[in-house]
Amino acid sequence: MAIGAIAYRVDRDDRILSVNEGWSRFAAENDAERLKGKAVLGISLWDFITDTAVRDLHALMLERVRSERTVRYRFRCDAPGKCRLFEMTMAPGAEGGVSFCSELVSEENRPSLPLLDPKSSRNGLFLKVCSWCHAMAQPDGSWSSLEEVAAGLQGEAAVPALTHGICGACEAEMRRELVAS
Repeated sequence: MAIGAIAYRVDRDDRILSVNEGWSRFAAENDAERLKGKAVLGISLWDFITDTAVRDLHALMLERVRSERTVRYRFRCDAPGKCRLFEMTMAPGAEGGVSFCSELVSEENRPSLPLLDPKSSRNGLFLKVCSWCHAMAQPDGSWSSLEEVAAGLQGEAAVPALTHGICGACEAEMRRELVAS
């Protein structure tokens, strides 16, 4: 099934005003039924972004958009058996709101990764994944590709849960682009 555009709008207080059918379809296809349609209306965008660096970057992007500048960036949003690249467009909306629209740029099938499967057993540990490139934070502060980390966990009965952040390279690039725009 084609994903189509995934769109939502927030008000001046960053509360979700609306989501499109693409949002609900994407939630259903990715085992996130709890995030479909009306279930997210009125919830603050910030309830979904917990990492400080990611929050700061989103705040900066929202500031740019609200000063009448459109922001575009690409990010990975993989599924267990798919490597996907999306492009996000954030545009000024009515009365200080912001419109978000993500469109699929590319998608490749791959062997399923239990690390990305919400139905996989979890071992109580957490791994931080970059919200932009899907690199994984290592204990020494370095970042490794999702594929390398997943390969190292092959055969494990339970895998770590994922939490989102941003790697230094993606954060630096995004800040450069925002300053340049």
